[in-house]
Amino acid sequence: MLHSYLHRIALACLAALTISSCSDDPDPDPDPKPDPDPDPEPPVTYDYVGSLKLRLADSYLSGFTLGTPVKALTAQIRAINPDAAVTMTDGSGKTVSDSALVS
Repeated sequence: MLHSYLHRIALACLAALTISSCSDDPDPDPDPKPDPDPDPEPPVTYDYVGSLKLRLADSYLSGFTLGTPVKALTAQIRAINPDAAVTMTDGSGKTVSDSALVS
């Protein structure tokens, strides 16, 4: 009788051991990593020259009326893209003021 009792205990222990070691569920990751950020949207490009009906050749912009205030040309660019950073320079590369005239 003791033998059958020990046999049942052994089978119960074996069954418990088999169930716990053969579980299909893996242990959860204790430190899960968040999903990576999605790829950012590509930057938006603007064709200011085409939109303003200007011409660009060899880094020289043409097609606007001489005497046009720089401020007016800057406003036309910002009408296309309000976030545009506009810097106007003269022939020597110096930044000109908004009150300067295109010449």
